[in-house]
Formats: sequence, structure tokens, C-alpha cells
Amino acid sequence: MKRQAFIPPLLLISSILLVIFLTYLIVYRPMNEGLNDRTYENYCIVSSHKEMAIEEHISRSMEGAISLSSRTMIRNAIEDYHEGSITFTELSEYTASRYADGVEALDNIVHAARIVDDKIVSEVGKPLQNGNYEALDTFTEGTFKVTQEGEAYFIEVISPIANDQTIIGYDVVTFSMTDLIETLNEGDANLIFIEASSQTQILEDAKVLKNPTNYALVLKNEEVTYVSEGIMDSDNLFLSISIPQDVLESEIRSLTNRSLTWMIFLIVSSFILVASLSVKNVSSKLKKEQVERLYFQKRANKDALTGAYTRHYFDFWLMRFKSNFDGDMNPIAVVMTDINGFKKFNDTYGHKAGDQALKDITSIFESSIRKDDLFIRYGGDEFLFVFTQCDEALCAKIMKRIDSEIQNLHEDNDLSLAYGYAIVNDPDAIKRSIDKADKKMYNHKHHIEEYEMESN
Repeated sequence: MKRQAFIPPLLLISSILLVIFLTYLIVYRPMNEGLNDRTYENYCIVSSHKEMAIEEHISRSMEGAISLSSRTMIRNAIEDYHEGSITFTELSEYTASRYADGVEALDNIVHAARIVDDKIVSEVGKPLQNGNYEALDTFTEGTFKVTQEGEAYFIEVISPIANDQTIIGYDVVTFSMTDLIETLNEGDANLIFIEASSQTQILEDAKVLKNPTNYALVLKNEEVTYVSEGIMDSDNLFLSISIPQDVLESEIRSLTNRSLTWMIFLIVSSFILVASLSVKNVSSKLKKEQVERLYFQKRANKDALTGAYTRHYFDFWLMRFKSNFDGDMNPIAVVMTDINGFKKFNDTYGHKAGDQALKDITSIFESSIRKDDLFIRYGGDEFLFVFTQCDEALCAKIMKRIDSEIQNLHEDNDLSLAYGYAIVNDPDAIKRSIDKADKKMYNHKHHIEEYEMESN
């Protein structure tokens, strides 16, 4: 009798332990691994978005410095100085107020100096402690570097001043990036800029978690680190975003541990209820992670102001385009555009009106392309188009029509479209042809400016 009384409890305990083990194996471990994967993937997406925000800030800073260097009147004054028509003192006096007005129009400006023949023609603001103007003649095109002084971050842009392809001076312009870095550094992740040697040191002997073409996610010394490729295609400036592994996974571990405890408790009282709650809990968490992933993916692919696709999205689009390509899509037109007169429009009507103009122009672009074509905001007021089944004559016709609509967008807006295009028959040539289209666009822009000057 005692033996018979003992068997049912033993079978019950064995059944409960078996159910617990199966629940751990079938439910808990897959849920934990799934949430881990999505947590790391979301960390990569958020880090990539931070990288894009930094590159956008740098791009805007470089555009601002280049626009300052391209101001015609004070650039021509340098030519007069080199020709001996005016003295250096007269050049400085002529430049001072005009240069200050140009600097005042820029956002996040800290300091700007115009250098001619290794001498300061005009200066606005206080230079950085480690700033210097040596060896400027080694730079033939606009470049930048990121500088840190204490808790403050700055972008120093060196912008050559050119006239007929000849460099006649330089603008050294410093922009603040402190507010952006403080915003991006909120939370437990630590964002820093590193050089190539530090990137190599981080990657050395690290466990690679993810390694696509544009970043690496590694685990080293119990710290998860997102390491970017070169910022703005730089060979010696990279972004590192690190977070302790236990911090990144703490919410998951807490969630999964609580879930397991709850499951065991409910299994003892009711196996059916446990199974029902487990499936619901897993489904809810996975759905939430999916929603967050789609949200950050959209933020990365769409420009916040205009709603146009971003340069980040272009790589994904090109990969998909190549995989679906067939010969009927030829020829392919690659078009680089620039909104001519946009800087003047901004100065005249303000940045709010300028933002609205960009939105209106984007609407024109959207209504002017087919569903299989693409346009992206390449930077500032520059946009890139890719047209399929589009030869040179059709491309020119499309761009002239778009230009006409832009010119009729607002009364007296003086906005027009500068553009250049390249026709290719191989999707692998699309990216290489951007530079060619860009050069043609700047030639077109130069002709427009010459015509406007002659008209005035």
C-alpha cells in the first residue's frame, strides 16, 4: 500500500520536471536567443543612425564652409590683391564686414578665418587652442577633421578658395558638434571618435558578432562595440560606440529569467495556462522588437526633412537593383542635381522657407519619376536620380521639365536646377558614374552663374 501511494507523487514530480525541461528547451532558450539577436540588431541600427546623424552634421558644415568660400565679391577682391590693384590692408578692410555677414549666416559656427598668402585677411570668433594654419597649400579640395577640447567637440573645415581652377586662398572654419554628441551619448552607450590604429586595436582578438560591409559589431573584454568604416569615407577617422555586454543584455536576462520563473510557477498549478501565457508573452515581445526594428530602419532610410530616400538607402537599393536587373532596363541615366540659387533663397526668406521649398521641390521630383526609378537626397540641396530605359535625349527632356516646374514653384524665387548626367548600360557602372555626372552638374551650374552675372 505504501509503495502504491508513493508512485503517483513520483510520477507527478517527474511529469512536472519533464514539462519544465521541455519548456526551457522549446520556449525559454529560443525566446532568449531571439530577443538577443533582435537586441543586437537594434543596437546596430541605432548606432548606424547615430553615425548618419554625425555624417549629416559634418556634411552640412562642409557645405557651409564651401558656400562661404564661393562668395564672388570677396573672392574677386583676392584676385585684385594678387594683381596689385589693392594692398593687403585694403583687402582686409574690404573683406572684414562682408566676411562677418557670411559667417553669421552659418549654423553652429565657432570661428572662421580667411587666409591668403599665409596671412589672415579676416577672422571671426575665437580659434581653438590647438588650431593652426600651417601647410594649408597641401589641400587642393575641401577637407575636415574632428577635434575635441575637454568635453567639447568641433569640426574644423579647410575650404580652398578657387578662381578658374587656381587656389588663391583658404577658409578655415570651425563648427561646434558638442550638442549633437551630448544628445547621441545619452544612455549607457559611449560614443567616441578613433583613428585607424585604435580601430585595429579594438578589432584585434575580438569576437565578431556582425560584420557587414559598412561596420563591424564585436565583443571584447565583456564590452560590445560598434565600429564604423571611415567617417565620410575618411581613411583615419572612425566611430566607436561601446556598451557593457551585461548592460545591453540586462533587460533581456531580466525579462527571460522572470518569464522562466513565471512559467515554472504556472506549470505547477496548470500546464495549459503556462503554455498559453508563454506563447502570448513571446509573441508580444517579438512583435515589439519587430516594430522597433522597422521604426529605426525607416529613420535610417528616409530623410527627416523631405521624406526622400537617403544615401544610406542607396546601397540597399543598388544591391536589389543589380539582383533584379535585365537588359530591357538599359540604358540607365544617372543624374546629379543641385538647386541653383538655394543659398540666396535661404538668405532672403529664411531657413523655414528654405525647408518648405525643399519639401515642395521633393514633391515635384516624386511626381516626375516612375515607380522603378529612384531619387535620393544626396546632401544639402543636392539630389541623385537613377532612370531606367532612359537615353540621353529623354533624360534631358525630363530634367528640363523638372527645371521648368521648379522655376515656376514660387514667384520671384530665382530657383533653378543645375544638373549633369551620365548614360550607362551596366548596373555595376552606376556608382562609378556619379562623379562624372557630378562634374557635369557643376559645369552646368557654372554656366548658369555666368549667364546670371552677364544678365545683371
